[in-house]
Amino acid sequence: MWLNAETGKNAERTFLGPLLKLTIEPMVVWSGQSVVGLNDSALRLLSLNSNQISESSATDLLADMFHQFERELDVREDLASGTIQLRNDLTLEYRAQTIENGEQFIVAVLSKPKRESVDEDLLEVKSRFETIFQNSPVAHIVVTPRGIIRDVNDAACDLLGYETDQLLKRSIMSFQPPLGEGVDESQQILQAILDGDQLMGVEIPLIDASSERVWVNLTSSPIETGGRVAEISIMAIDITRRREAEMREEAEANRANLYLEAITHDL
Repeated sequence: MWLNAETGKNAERTFLGPLLKLTIEPMVVWSGQSVVGLNDSALRLLSLNSNQISESSATDLLADMFHQFERELDVREDLASGTIQLRNDLTLEYRAQTIENGEQFIVAVLSKPKRESVDEDLLEVKSRFETIFQNSPVAHIVVTPRGIIRDVNDAACDLLGYETDQLLKRSIMSFQPPLGEGVDESQQILQAILDGDQLMGVEIPLIDASSERVWVNLTSSPIETGGRVAEISIMAIDITRRREAEMREEAEANRANLYLEAITHDL
């Protein structure tokens, strides 16, 4: 659930929305120093009531945890893990990661204490994010600022009709259609993505492995490291059936208009 309506609305348009919904482990999301979202598992772990919890009360409850891993993130840059006692009856482990998605978020996975080394914790949090990435039903493509594909999930492979190793190191620009409707717009939008623009819900055609057009709804999020764009996350939803239906309806409407014009002219 999102405790801040505006932040939640914006996050739902990016991979943070599915991330919070699909993660089974207790997860909390901060924007700035405020807790803006947490899932049902986190509510149960923290013994919180979803009808009574607010942004301010959750922020106050987890303030010590936030300040502890904030100091760690300053040293480790993007990952932190540790243990903290929130109440006399509640000691938790956390694994936190900074995510740049238009604005900076901190996402933490919580758990009851267990004996693990810091290195194992860091590897586990990476593994968890990779699992969420791979198992997402939405196609995810990660590219460099030059457009070279660095990572894809299974849904992206299904969308474009390629195996993972066939997509890696290819240019995202190579999936532009050569001719037909939407070609110029497709080129402009893909270039805007590589320029670091954050786009939401734009629709363009791509070409799959069978040289067929696949219409997609795209959302892009530049990911910054050290103040510069290191890579770009692209989410793509297949809308081919809807677009084809719209084009058929448009063609039928045009034929009907031509028929009426012909009848009117004869009269």
